[in-house]
Amino acid sequence: MRARLALLCVCLLLARGSHACPAPLSGRKLLQGTQLGQNLADCVAKVGLKSVAAVIAASSPEVTELFTNAAMTLTFFATDDPTFAVIAQSQNTTIQGLINRPGFANYFLKNHLLNKPYYTSFWPDPSNNPGKYLIAMDGTSVNLWTDTQYTHRVLGLYNTKTRLACTESNLKCGNSVMHVIVDPELPTP
Repeated sequence: MRARLALLCVCLLLARGSHACPAPLSGRKLLQGTQLGQNLADCVAKVGLKSVAAVIAASSPEVTELFTNAAMTLTFFATDDPTFAVIAQSQNTTIQGLINRPGFANYFLKNHLLNKPYYTSFWPDPSNNPGKYLIAMDGTSVNLWTDTQYTHRVLGLYNTKTRLACTESNLKCGNSVMHVIVDPELPTP
């Protein structure tokens, strides 16, 4: 009986602050709020975001430091690989072609970073439209909101309208948080 009660307590602690979500996009079972890595680059590698890892590798030392320093307190909207492919296709190039463009890596990464950790609990509920506006590290205005199906959304990243994959959100990366974003036009579970 004590074992069942202890298991129930652990489950309740893990579930506190989260809500039911569909299966992860890639079949991974990640918990919201999981301490996934020591820094953002570590989290990107553990989630398997190859395109973002390549962009980090191509960025300047100053921008790379934002991803490798565990003391940084940031929010990173990490683009999944299929969405990255859609972005490249919309630019009539390949992923490597985008990465090779002068200044792309630094611009793209700073466009997806906020200077403070914002968990999905910060997103306004559907009754609070038009959402919350923040400024990305590149100076772009980013809008965060929750739609009527309680899907967390973000607008303003690399000129696209994107949706957070809720089972891959609130991933703790040192003192930072990472949310994996997907293109709303791509099929999701």
